[in-house]
Amino acid sequence: MADRLHIENSLFCRNGFTANGEVRLLGAKIGGDADFDSATLNGGEAIALNASRSKIGGSLYCRNGFAVTGAANFPGAQIGGLIDWRPRSWTGQLDLSHAQAAQWYDNWNGKSWEAEGEPEIELRDFVYSNFARYGGTTDAESRITWIKTSLGNDFSPNPYETLTRVLRANGDDDGANLVALAKRRHRTKHRLSARVTPSRGRRVYYRVVGFLSDITIGYGYRPWRGILWLAGFLIAGTTVFHFAGPTITGGSGIIKPAIPIAYVQPLERFTICKTDKGENCGKAILRDATLSSHSIDYRLPIEYTPFDAFWYSLDMLIPLVDLGQGTAWSPSPIKNSVMEDKLGWGVLIYLYIHIIAGWLLTTLTVVAMSGLIKKE
Repeated sequence: MADRLHIENSLFCRNGFTANGEVRLLGAKIGGDADFDSATLNGGEAIALNASRSKIGGSLYCRNGFAVTGAANFPGAQIGGLIDWRPRSWTGQLDLSHAQAAQWYDNWNGKSWEAEGEPEIELRDFVYSNFARYGGTTDAESRITWIKTSLGNDFSPNPYETLTRVLRANGDDDGANLVALAKRRHRTKHRLSARVTPSRGRRVYYRVVGFLSDITIGYGYRPWRGILWLAGFLIAGTTVFHFAGPTITGGSGIIKPAIPIAYVQPLERFTICKTDKGENCGKAILRDATLSSHSIDYRLPIEYTPFDAFWYSLDMLIPLVDLGQGTAWSPSPIKNSVMEDKLGWGVLIYLYIHIIAGWLLTTLTVVAMSGLIKKE
């Protein structure tokens, strides 16, 4: 028991040092290093090392055959140098909650600890300025797994935020964004648990918002996804509208002129009358006429906007952009029942989806690229 121990230089408990029971260093002040290399600490199912609120001016070394059974507690500890935690055998929890260190080094291999036993680690509010530069796994994906393993089914933003700052400070912006994205995903998953949000309405809200934010713009960290989605809808719309285009362009005729003009029956085209100038004309179709096909013949003024599937798709997809296509052309089912005109209603419904998707994707992409979405 060495509570509030004050040492000007270093503490050495190494090279065969063995303790059965708890080693207490509560509130200890050590000016140099705390060295537990090759030590064996056995606290059983209780605490093996308790250094809560301790202050170590140098580094903490637990490596080179270090073995610990039981909890190793460092909550609130301040380590001015490196924490080198690479035990050979480790069973119990390493509690680093609210601890601070200049550097961190461990034997995490990206998926698990390279140590015998059943290790656990508590990283809530653990702050470190960097990883040791002479080794260790420090890439974003490996450390995301490290954090998730430590949190289990719970969630805390601090381990993700600390890792994000460290990676960004080291120039790994892509890795930092990946960690920030993982934090958002973990938070959404945590919110969906019944224990956190018992209300079904809130779970549905978080599920929908989280799903859309993730797949469209990656919570603001993947704005290029929004551009890809827009390109996908542009291609899909071009295909659908080409098939449903006006008969004068070789389409099925589901898309018809939106500005009122005179329609004529297919069999009566150019056979009903002659104009004063000798031009062929047709008999107009009344509004309540019963039609059996979209193949309606009509004549358009020469100045009427010509139809183009690509530009029509683009015009209806991008909001606040008017290319004239949407004003001049529109899908028009010939029956009031969906079952009687499946294709006509299908194209019209797709157009509504196309427009809504354009508003949603364009807005999210613009605000993500402009930084209006606060990523942190």
